[in-house]
Amino acid sequence: MIQSKFKTICLVTLLLTICSTPLTAQTNPIEKFSFLIGDFVFKGKTLSSPDTYSEYTGVWSGKYALDGTAIVEEFKIHGPQGQPVFFGMTTRAFNQKENKWVMGYFDALNPAWYPLGDPVFQDDGRITFFGRFPGMNENQKLRISFFDIAMDSFKWKSDISMDNGETWIEDYTIIEVVRK
Repeated sequence: MIQSKFKTICLVTLLLTICSTPLTAQTNPIEKFSFLIGDFVFKGKTLSSPDTYSEYTGVWSGKYALDGTAIVEEFKIHGPQGQPVFFGMTTRAFNQKENKWVMGYFDALNPAWYPLGDPVFQDDGRITFFGRFPGMNENQKLRISFFDIAMDSFKWKSDISMDNGETWIEDYTIIEVVRK
């Protein structure tokens, strides 16, 4: 009888502990992208010919949405006169029922939704996923990575494939992002 009551008390204590534990990166996968929360500025460059990069600046802003179950980021690249030349929003959420990420990019200049692939979280802190963006054809594919992630900065890069991922042009785009 005493042993049965002890087991019941232990089980109730365990359940109360689990239920009252705050969400962390281990229990809430969206926290793996928490470095994106805040307001940032960036300098970037994109390969415009085999040996030449076009340089630009922009802003990046991220916030939690939907009671902390998603992250929404607004991203804008400025043209030479300050006008937006690339402008959109990325949404990231984790579907716990299906154990998979739901991510996509919405292009504000040419309204369309572009799904992004499941991220791979590497031991060195790099996060990589695949996608296609505005103006890309069905054979073109981007391999996108966040890396050198710190409290006040991170880097973003894309490699591009023109043959659906068989070969890659490395460092097609490189963006260095710093918190405002």
